[in-house]
Amino acid sequence: PQDIITLVDSKIIDGRIYCQVERVDTVKIKKTTFDLTKKPYYMMLASGDTLRENGVDYHNLAYVVTKKKINFKP
Repeated sequence: PQDIITLVDSKIIDGRIYCQVERVDTVKIKKTTFDLTKKPYYMMLASGDTLRENGVDYHNLAYVVTKKKINFKP
């Protein structure tokens, strides 16, 4: 779903894009519910260097997944 993360703020500093986002507590994808307040999960981070006219394009430079699960409790 595209409505689980909301962009709060974005900046370009020294040619880099920084984004601050808010997320919902519970996400349902198909028949699976993910409660981010009760269970830790892995996080994937990605970076890229291309832009679209109205935003960020494909993240083409790097991908990394956390080695340990992260607790997303607010």
